[in-house]
Amino acid sequence: MIFYEVKTPEEYQKVFYRQLGLEKIVSEENKVVWENKKVGMVYGIGSVDTLVVYAGCYTVPTDFFVKYRYEKPYLHFGMLREGSFLTIDRASDRINPWRKGQYFKGVEVWANMDYIKEQLLPVLGYEKEALSFLKENVRYTLLEEMQNILLRMERLIREHTLTKSLLFSLVLEFLAFLLHQKDQLFLFNKKVRGRSILIGKRKLWLSDTDMKKIIMVHDLIKKDAASFYTIYELSKEAGISEQKLKAGFFELYQQTIWDYANQMRMTLASELLQTKELGIAQIAEKTGYHSQSAFIRMFKKWYGVTPGQFRRQLTRIQNACYEE
Repeated sequence: MIFYEVKTPEEYQKVFYRQLGLEKIVSEENKVVWENKKVGMVYGIGSVDTLVVYAGCYTVPTDFFVKYRYEKPYLHFGMLREGSFLTIDRASDRINPWRKGQYFKGVEVWANMDYIKEQLLPVLGYEKEALSFLKENVRYTLLEEMQNILLRMERLIREHTLTKSLLFSLVLEFLAFLLHQKDQLFLFNKKVRGRSILIGKRKLWLSDTDMKKIIMVHDLIKKDAASFYTIYELSKEAGISEQKLKAGFFELYQQTIWDYANQMRMTLASELLQTKELGIAQIAEKTGYHSQSAFIRMFKKWYGVTPGQFRRQLTRIQNACYEE
């Protein structure tokens, strides 16, 4: 497994495209295109230090890790095959695994939060703290109107007509809608609206109360993923049927309850492995595993390496950074 540590978004961009084997075939002011016929392509408009949109599709050719060391927050939103999302992304000390064979297709925007506060919000007549209702590193789902703005960006990119000025205007439109409709968005201030979802060919109605119960389950797992709750236990705790809980959770969070719980456990494990205070057996216990071997198997399935290999990789990087 290849391991990288990056200190800026610009450094991450270089590492990421080099690892994917994408070559820069177009490099103009505010416009860049990376391509590899065997892997895919990415088209970018804007500047990574202020505002940039990427669209494309690619398949990851090999396993690798990236550890982010930069503190600067970004407003990150987009539409991928898995669904839509919005988050204020602060990537300090987070580790992200990229796995061979992963396929990505869609459009995403990165906007420096300082740039938003200093340049974009004043244009809309808002104070610098107007987006303070968004919590850092929390994933939100976009309303249809916001998704349509992203689809317009993607269409303009395909037609080679998207400019930096037009991107600026579209992001302003996105922010204006976000600020105007913030109480209608999923998870904003916990004010959620009922909705109808499909399970096969059958419609299932999720009421406002059902949605709040699903959010409660999400928060419970995030707080205590090491408890390995069953679907039955979670449904009883929240007072919602197992069917509604499973279908509703996937609808709102674009992943299964099991995958989310594993994500929380493995994230905690990677954080604990970054120090030498605890042994592998102790970390396994703290993440809820009664068997060290079961923990090691799941960690390797999730990250592609064993916990011991993961820790040794981190140690080598930390020693190299100290020597610098």
